Amino acid sequence: MGLKIFLSYAREDRAQVENHYEQLLAEHFEPWMDFKKILPGQNWEYKIDRSLNEANVIIALLSKNSISKRSFVQREANFALDRLKHKLPTNIYFIPVLLEPCEV
Repeated sequence: MGLKIFLSYAREDRAQVENHYEQLLAEHFEPWMDFKKILPGQNWEYKIDRSLNEANVIIALLSKNSISKRSFVQREANFALDRLKHKLPTNIYFIPVLLEPCEV
């Protein structure tokens, strides 16, 4: 099993984030992206929460879209920051990535 990586992003950035997903997959990581992993009819909120809890790393893909929304992308970032408090200072757990210049 590879490193489990949760990709947090705004839905409007999906096409760009999908490229990152494919790159991580090619490098033998286990990326998680909602539209790739949630089947029709599944409880999407439960699946997102479960995947956040199981992730070894959370990558927040930041854009003007993601920082201006009040949605799951904010909830995911807050979850990651809260969890970060319980990690060792040397742990790599939360990785913010700018998809475009934006004020965070």
